[in-house]
Amino acid sequence: MSVTKTTTIDQCSDILREAVCRRLHLTLTYRGPAGWRCYKGIFAQAAVGEAILRACIKIDNGPEGYGLPRAGSALGASFRFGHKKCMFASTLRSVREANEGLIVTLDAPTRLSHLQRRVFERVTLPPDAAIAVRFWHEHDDAKPPQERDIRYAQLEDLSAGGLRMRGSKVGDLQLHSTFRCAFSLQSNSPTFVLDAVLMHREEVGNGRASLGFHFIGLEATQQGQHDLERLARAVHYLQRQNKQLPRKDR
Repeated sequence: MSVTKTTTIDQCSDILREAVCRRLHLTLTYRGPAGWRCYKGIFAQAAVGEAILRACIKIDNGPEGYGLPRAGSALGASFRFGHKKCMFASTLRSVREANEGLIVTLDAPTRLSHLQRRVFERVTLPPDAAIAVRFWHEHDDAKPPQERDIRYAQLEDLSAGGLRMRGSKVGDLQLHSTFRCAFSLQSNSPTFVLDAVLMHREEVGNGRASLGFHFIGLEATQQGQHDLERLARAVHYLQRQNKQLPRKDR
């Protein structure tokens, strides 16, 4: 059963029109030569006749410039709309400076995919579950598997937006770095291999730490959207399982 829904063309136009009118927040993701980048902004304008969208984003101009993608680059976009999270893949047309920030122009989608926001709520694993996660730095992905600095941890909870896991020998990991996380929820199910940013690290004693990761880039590609659909189904399944557990086992 699919938990990801797709709008009609008319529904998509209505949602985008309201998103612009309400100046909703959105997130743009881009995978460039240096890895994934994430930009926060707001809907600024829509020109339906021209099939374009404009968003205003504000980011720091560091010593190497904005680090924005070039025209023609593929982008992912997502935003909250009521009880849903909407997403689409697009192509960048242009970037220009304005008083309020950077104005990004991108192709407007003809349809949106959306998920209920409840699948983005964290769900703990069943008490008897022991799911290992392999993860390595995104930069190591270009190396042969035997040369990667692969770490191991145990999955604690999961959502369509990220995961938390507990491991040892992780004190050197830098916050806001991107990692590739691989795990399988069942022995006979395909392995998830997802990009995620380390957002939180908390020492829990005995040389171990709890690590919080945020998934990035799933809306930007067809494979990513397929992985997100699988992930949402898995979270939905775990939520149903937890509801069936006796209260004392939760």
